[in-house]
Amino acid sequence: MRKSIRIRLNVIFIGLGVGPLLLVGAILAWQGFATQEQQALNLQREVAQRVAAEVTAFFEELENELRLVSRAQMLPGLDLDGQRDMLTVLMSKEDFEELALLDNTGQEQIHLYRLSLTSTELHNRAEADEFVIPHTSGQVYYSPVRFEQVTGEPLMTIAAPLLNARTGMADGVLISEVRIKRIWDLIADVRSSPGQSIYIVDAQGKVIAHRNPSVVLRDTHFDLPEQDGIQTGLNGTRAVLAVERIHFGEQEFNVVAEQTVSSALALAINTVVITVILVIAALVVASALGLLAVRQIVRPIRTLAATAQAISAGDLSQRVEIASQDELGILADTFNSMTIQLQTLISSLERQVAERTAQLEASNKELEAFAYSVSHDLRAPLRHIAGFVDLLRKHEEGQLDAASSHYLETIAQSTERMGQLIGDLLTLSRAGRAEIQTRRVALDEIIRKVQRELESEVEGRRITWEIGPLPAVEADPTLLLQVWSNLLSNAVKFTASQPEARIEIGALPTDEKGDYVALFVRDNGVGFDPQYAHKLFGVFQRLHREEEFEGTGVGLATVRRIVERHGGRVWAEGTPDHGATFYFTLRQAEEG
Repeated sequence: MRKSIRIRLNVIFIGLGVGPLLLVGAILAWQGFATQEQQALNLQREVAQRVAAEVTAFFEELENELRLVSRAQMLPGLDLDGQRDMLTVLMSKEDFEELALLDNTGQEQIHLYRLSLTSTELHNRAEADEFVIPHTSGQVYYSPVRFEQVTGEPLMTIAAPLLNARTGMADGVLISEVRIKRIWDLIADVRSSPGQSIYIVDAQGKVIAHRNPSVVLRDTHFDLPEQDGIQTGLNGTRAVLAVERIHFGEQEFNVVAEQTVSSALALAINTVVITVILVIAALVVASALGLLAVRQIVRPIRTLAATAQAISAGDLSQRVEIASQDELGILADTFNSMTIQLQTLISSLERQVAERTAQLEASNKELEAFAYSVSHDLRAPLRHIAGFVDLLRKHEEGQLDAASSHYLETIAQSTERMGQLIGDLLTLSRAGRAEIQTRRVALDEIIRKVQRELESEVEGRRITWEIGPLPAVEADPTLLLQVWSNLLSNAVKFTASQPEARIEIGALPTDEKGDYVALFVRDNGVGFDPQYAHKLFGVFQRLHREEEFEGTGVGLATVRRIVERHGGRVWAEGTPDHGATFYFTLRQAEEG
């Protein structure tokens, strides 16, 4: 299917008008989106870093309090009351829930609780991590976060070693149970943007701090992403997310700051929406302008195309009506000039063709008349020669020597052959001049009639006739009888040397237009050399010697003339000593 030039021009105009804008808009939208995404990510990182700094400051404050007490006045060297007084002062800070002083063996010396300052039951904690790790490493120990079963508040154990100033070895350990609920309050006090959440996740993926305590109390877990960026957030929605990791002893805290994509990238999304609206508006404007421009260009071209189609259909009176002074106007004038020249040339050619056709028809008629006259006029002298030869034989019967008899026999045979040749020429002439009267013809009847005519020639021979289904055709029955008579007599003649001759007659479908059918006659006779096949249907053309097979060389020429006058064609295939097949096409008769 041909594409309209109007459509192509519209596409070009719209592409040129909208394409650059679309490209620039896409680049600006992409850059704006990427910039907004990076800014949103940087903001989340700043929030996470700020919260991480405050959490770090909280734990460092607690650690400094413990270190200050453990070093003040050589706590291990004080008596029991002095140690208790020192720990009581430290307990006054609301972040400490319990304090325990262990000696060098891990035995509790003092254990204070916020609700009851003194514990009468002291335990040995020599195997506990909060004693072993700081006592052996000299570093502050931080336990994993746990939650109080009754209140659900988060607790954490922080243990500081009591180092001997002289030996540098630990003389004991000061253990504290710390309430870290202040971290929750710290997160809750952070000023957040719409759609923003801040929370802390431990190394096991458990949420230990959130501005909504129910999230922590539900034992919520979160798989930390491998890198910052747009990731799946805590609630399962897409969010701009940043993580800041902090360590206390062997514990790892991950401060997470996230904001939903719809909130964090609202500006970028609005920019994309505005860009799309602008592109659509530009597309509408460009389409309108393009249609107007294309209309001015395409209308003359369509007029030119319509005129060209009319001229192509044969109406040379058509002219292109374009009055513009631009290139299209020049093209229209040139086209009209060419049309006038073409019209003049065609008229001249038609006159010449008519004259030549009339001359040719006159020449053909004269030639056919001459051939008919010559053939007809030659018969009388031939009859005279044949008659006088016969009279001479009877008059000199018994008195002629062998040579004279041979001469007379040669004259008689030549006269007979000349008569046969003249008869064939007359048949060929009539085949070209006779008026064709076509009607529905049943081929089976014609084949049987020709077989009856050939009975004298096939008498005493073994011939197998293979006749397939034959359709009815539209043809002149008299002329068609000549075609089959020539083809079948040739098949009988050229299979004479075969002990058992086989002649096949049939029909084949053909791809020619007009519902034509191909008919054929195939034999197993002497065949012919295929390189001379083009000579078969010429007048007086023979591919075999007259001594081998009699004939005038006019029969196949007559077949071709009759078939061609019926609108068909004729051809042959053959191989020496392997038979030949002659084909011809005729229009198949309609059913009924």
